[in-house]
Amino acid sequence: GSAERLKTEDWPILFAQSKKSAIDEEQEFFLKRLHKSWGKSRNEIQTAVDAAVERYGWMTMSYYNERPKTSRDYWREIQELKALGVTPLARLRQMERERRVVLMRRERLYKKIRDKKLERIIKLIQEATYIKDSLRVYNAKLVWLFERYFAEIGRRAKVPVLVLKQLLPEEMEALIRRGAKPDKQTIKKRAGWHVAGLVNNRFTIWYGAEAQRITRRYFRPQKSRKGVLQGRVACAGGTIKGTVSIIRGAADFGKFKPGSIIVAANTTPNYVPLLKKCKALICEEGGLTIHAAVISRELGIPCVVGIPDLLFLVKDGDRVEVDAEKGVVKKL
Repeated sequence: GSAERLKTEDWPILFAQSKKSAIDEEQEFFLKRLHKSWGKSRNEIQTAVDAAVERYGWMTMSYYNERPKTSRDYWREIQELKALGVTPLARLRQMERERRVVLMRRERLYKKIRDKKLERIIKLIQEATYIKDSLRVYNAKLVWLFERYFAEIGRRAKVPVLVLKQLLPEEMEALIRRGAKPDKQTIKKRAGWHVAGLVNNRFTIWYGAEAQRITRRYFRPQKSRKGVLQGRVACAGGTIKGTVSIIRGAADFGKFKPGSIIVAANTTPNYVPLLKKCKALICEEGGLTIHAAVISRELGIPCVVGIPDLLFLVKDGDRVEVDAEKGVVKKL
């Protein structure tokens, strides 16, 4: 059939989202303003940086405890451009060329398919990927705003922000309305190992030993077949061997080693600087529209997603082989 005529590397081209991603829009916004001040005084360049921070400071936010994008981040990008000898205008033109190449390849693949029904399904997936990226953008903006609220509530109530983030809605309301401080022991337990779920339609949280028992009972890791883990290809890229860096979130960024293979549940926008320096990306979650899949295609990083219990089955320093054509990861 039509699908059989396609190669593994064709699918990421077909499934790339239908419109520019938020990351593309941010980069274009910054580079256009930077182009106008390139070669001028530091103050004039800072104006471009300030405009980007004001408009896209939320870009690195996701769900919990991420740091907003700052002037320092944009100045680091400027230094990277200078180190490569690339001007903002040259980078803009390169981005546009890369986008045109993807669109041309996609049109050729449509002709290769010669199946209007399959083409419509592919276009729906492209649109779904864009919608999912848009939802992530709105979530990031909300988290960015909520961080400011948390900071102000914490200042007035004299409660650390990290404690505020452990509160249930009724506990937060009691703190704001009546000044009722949270119980320190409960917060300490909650900040450790816990499991949340619904029991008879009532939200319940288990802590400590009970949480560990539930985890062992309901979240048993799959048994790998002789160290072979099966996922699905999000971005094709041949076979890659390397050392695992497990990155669960921003707290792990400092231990990342350039040239390693990133293992994560999923990624968020603040992972991008690391992703640009990794050999490959493998993730526990998802399909072709999760953030890791989308960003790996944008950056051209070999990527395999949807490997159940991945974070239970590998550890930092493990040597693995990633087959980004078959979606297979082998422990060496």
